[in-house]
Amino acid sequence: MADIEATIALFHQVVRGEEVLVREKMTNHVPTQQLMVLTYIAAHPGIIQRNIVELIGRKAATVSVMLKNMEQQGLIIRQIPSDNSRNKNIFVTDDGQKLAETFKVTRQRIHQEMLTNLSADERQQLRQLVAKIKIPS
Repeated sequence: MADIEATIALFHQVVRGEEVLVREKMTNHVPTQQLMVLTYIAAHPGIIQRNIVELIGRKAATVSVMLKNMEQQGLIIRQIPSDNSRNKNIFVTDDGQKLAETFKVTRQRIHQEMLTNLSADERQQLRQLVAKIKIPS
């Protein structure tokens, strides 16, 4: 059982370490989860809130507050389509696009740094091992 706990602790350390590094490298004060959502919106223009709720597994009210904050910061706009007044399509603004790109590049650099001590074969092995992990339903 101790080896299982040690393995999971390593996963947490890697994920937490990545979050800390991203926060240190990014010059804005936008939370990492918002940056991830912003990047997703940039890649999926016109997405609706329900899809974001499903993607990140948060309550609709939580996502609504997040999107409201992002809209107030000028990162996204929400538009009501003429054929469906219940759903708002979400798009990134020019500032949002720039921030999403900066976040993406920053994460890529951090990931390269994190994996620099692994050979290509070791990275392949790591992917194969992690892919075997089962998340209980």
